Amino acid sequence: MSELTADDKIGVVTCIYRGQAYESFASRMEALFINTDFAPQVILAEALEPMRYALGATMAVKREALEAIGGFRALKDLLADDFHLGHKVSEAGYDIALSSSIVTVACEDHSFADFWNHQLRWARTYRHVRPLSLATIFIHGPFWALMYIIANRFALRSFDVLTMILGLRMLMASVMIGKVLRRPQPLADVLLIPFKDLIMTGIYFASLTGKTVKWGGRRFLLMAGGVMRELA
Repeated sequence: MSELTADDKIGVVTCIYRGQAYESFASRMEALFINTDFAPQVILAEALEPMRYALGATMAVKREALEAIGGFRALKDLLADDFHLGHKVSEAGYDIALSSSIVTVACEDHSFADFWNHQLRWARTYRHVRPLSLATIFIHGPFWALMYIIANRFALRSFDVLTMILGLRMLMASVMIGKVLRRPQPLADVLLIPFKDLIMTGIYFASLTGKTVKWGGRRFLLMAGGVMRELA
């Protein structure tokens, strides 16, 4: 709250977050996605450009900023309501601030299908509200390393490239989780990172087609501008 009131130009303060995993495989995958994909992307984006969106785990908005965009009514049919809250407040002339606080979110113990549908909903949301995020396919290291091996007809030297990329990926992810997010990750989960990366590549390609998402056991159709309509 002190960050929100520190400057009259600030309309929204939002927090980066880190994932806490439970026992299930899906929970561990989701926490790894948050800690090694989502959080680094937010930090990089904030370093390169002004914040124009908010992050759903924690948001604080000034009443006058909310009223300037038409209140919660302006967000009620939008899938990415957190993104649009920040974006609309930014368009109204306010600044969006990324808090110095880091929020920890608990990743539910659910099935792999639930994890897949959740991530697919996020990916299709990015496609509608922030298409530039699709360029992250170029940093899917394990996927491109496998493509390199196939292109070289499984030559032994190509496996050296795979080993190097996997090692660097796990090292970078460990530094991100331990030093930046200050949440040390068990070694068993660190070893799962390349596998998680390949799953996220599959979700990426699945998100390029289709306009439906599942949320809370209900199906919705994504329309222009991020508006959603429930399907019977």
